[in-house]
Amino acid sequence: MNTQINNENIIDKQAPASSTSGDSPSFSTMPGSPLQTSFGTVPHATETGSHMAPSVCFSNLTKSFGRHRVLDGVSATIPTGQVVGLLGRNGTGKTTLLRMLYGLIAADHGSVSLLGTDATNASAAPELRQKVAFVSEECHLYPWMTGHETSRFLAPLYRNWDQQRFTTLADDLEVPLDRRISAMSKGARRKLMLALAMAPKPQVLLLDEPLAGLDAVVCEQILSTLIRSLADAGQTVLLSSHELALVERVADRILILAQGKFLIDATTDELRHSMRRVIVQLSEAVTTLPTHPLILAAKSRGAELELIVRDASDTNVRSLLTNLQVRTTRIEGLSLRDIFTATTASKEEER
Repeated sequence: MNTQINNENIIDKQAPASSTSGDSPSFSTMPGSPLQTSFGTVPHATETGSHMAPSVCFSNLTKSFGRHRVLDGVSATIPTGQVVGLLGRNGTGKTTLLRMLYGLIAADHGSVSLLGTDATNASAAPELRQKVAFVSEECHLYPWMTGHETSRFLAPLYRNWDQQRFTTLADDLEVPLDRRISAMSKGARRKLMLALAMAPKPQVLLLDEPLAGLDAVVCEQILSTLIRSLADAGQTVLLSSHELALVERVADRILILAQGKFLIDATTDELRHSMRRVIVQLSEAVTTLPTHPLILAAKSRGAELELIVRDASDTNVRSLLTNLQVRTTRIEGLSLRDIFTATTASKEEER
């Protein structure tokens, strides 16, 4: 799936003047409700077009380390078969959230349900481990084992282990199974971890930076061979990554995490059709950047004003610019990278 927007709409507007001043650049990120998407409330399974029960559901998750609150009441419901991209700057809590979902870290507050089971109940963990796989950024496999030996070591632990599936995935991903893990490249180890995670046929897959530090060929192998095929088979994937262009290709939905909250929770179709960059040429420079719930970010340089706007219909844009002395307006589409950069640029500095 490619959600890059190339269309451009030109709108000319005239409006009353506002206060103006010099031409020094300024930037502001607009506040918003932490549990609302760019386009309304957090979508549930029925709102995202799925009639199936959710595979992952977490509500009001909160986690602090010392005085630092990493997650501050985050909630989401992920229906079966959805690929969700979990995005955020370094240190925003993506890994913490994934580890909490898998039960490796306890939440301070909130609830987690995986496949209809309370994942915070320790007695449910053994059964959930059979159905939910977590692939961390670090490799925790025994370095003295080969790929073949590792698969044979793990197979008895999972009742649905499919050795043929493991072998096929490893072959498709070009994993050197006869090589010791300590002698494998980072990319080969990462691909081995993914093939091992898939062998028990998990219904939910949690991936923490599976593409980090890998070359373009390896990333393409993982995306085309593994992730998309999982969703097509009805498996649910929650994918944390900084590789925005690659996430944009496979994700059905995007979560952007900052300041412990979700700035954006929206499907990629919503992002593609509803969010826009509005570039305005003014008669004079503004002294104060405009604020509005529809404006996610704003910056100015001289008499040019740039806004990142959700629900950017012509009517909404005209309303946002009513009190500005506008000469021309240009509306452009945004890539996922554009949206991520604009909405998170100053959030961590505000904490």
